[in-house]
Amino acid sequence: MSPSSTTPTHPPLTAALPACRLLAGLAALHPGLPAAYTAITVLDHGVILGLTVDTTDVWEAYRAALGVAVGDEVALIPASDDRHYLTADAIVDGVEVHLTSAVLLLGPLDTQGGAA
Repeated sequence: MSPSSTTPTHPPLTAALPACRLLAGLAALHPGLPAAYTAITVLDHGVILGLTVDTTDVWEAYRAALGVAVGDEVALIPASDDRHYLTADAIVDGVEVHLTSAVLLLGPLDTQGGAA
């Protein structure tokens, strides 16, 4: 069976280099940051660096290290009832970054968008 002309093409592995450089830069500039669950996704339109951490303190350390302002692109994503995941999205050095806390925040939300 010969390959079809409709066989999808995929970006090369080198397309992930900007995310790798960003991650290496974070490690060099902030050697005390705990490791995060890391995923690099290469799509036709660019690369995404996904970082998932276990605590809100570590999430905050990554948010600050990435330069995401407190009120910018930060969201509480409803999970159920009064529980939420803390997330932030940013473009850092041309790389789309998704930062997520794996910990569910419990309790009502205050008017500033944080956990009360």
